[in-house]
Amino acid sequence: MSAMFGVVGAARETYDPLAIPWHTLYYPNGVTFQAQGYTNNQVLNEGEPIPDETTSGNDQTATSAAETTLTYVTSSNVNGRPAIRGADTAGDHPSYQVTLGGQLPADAGGYSLVCVWNQGAQTSSTYSTIFSESTGIQDNYTFLIKDDGSILFSIAGTGYTPAVGLTSGTTYALRSYVTSANATAHIDATEVVNTGSGGDDLNSLALFMKSNTSWPFSGDLAFLGLYDGDVTADGEWSRFKTWADNRFGCTL
Repeated sequence: MSAMFGVVGAARETYDPLAIPWHTLYYPNGVTFQAQGYTNNQVLNEGEPIPDETTSGNDQTATSAAETTLTYVTSSNVNGRPAIRGADTAGDHPSYQVTLGGQLPADAGGYSLVCVWNQGAQTSSTYSTIFSESTGIQDNYTFLIKDDGSILFSIAGTGYTPAVGLTSGTTYALRSYVTSANATAHIDATEVVNTGSGGDDLNSLALFMKSNTSWPFSGDLAFLGLYDGDVTADGEWSRFKTWADNRFGCTL
């Protein structure tokens, strides 16, 4: 289905982001998300999913109730687009998680992650978790923002801290490609990680918290897509990139 809903008063989308065959896609302006009927500033809690826009059915569900700081906003800091907003109040986010139906293997062409968000101010936590994949005792892939604006990637249990700082109130785009031999990450189209050592399979994904109680997300998340392979090699990448850059005010 096409993601054809825009913010109130905005022009309808002329490009369908599902032209990219995403493995899994979380997109608050998408048809499936909009069908949930969430209203502006509605608190998201247990029983209120963040649906997968693809046919994979990898809906994110909350694992804790009675939370107060994760909300859906119709006009976010990401260029006025719909997003999920976290307020960085420790212990007050639902922990949204999913075990992926069909893992993304690192050793069979790898996988890509594309994420667009506006970074919020951090007031009560050392880190802000955008997403995390954990299996056993090592983090297969985790993306955190430190309270001083620095970035921490954990890939196959190894931490990478690129020399780049993020500013609160600014929209950013992440593009990352992971294989068993190498892992790269770009922020705003600039390469910030090139490990030369590779990563592990992507089996699950958690949004907004690294666990039920630690490192709550601060900011507005407008797009998160998982792709089986190198997304920049997809025939639709150029058109998608132009659409995403214009729609979100970012640089992929």
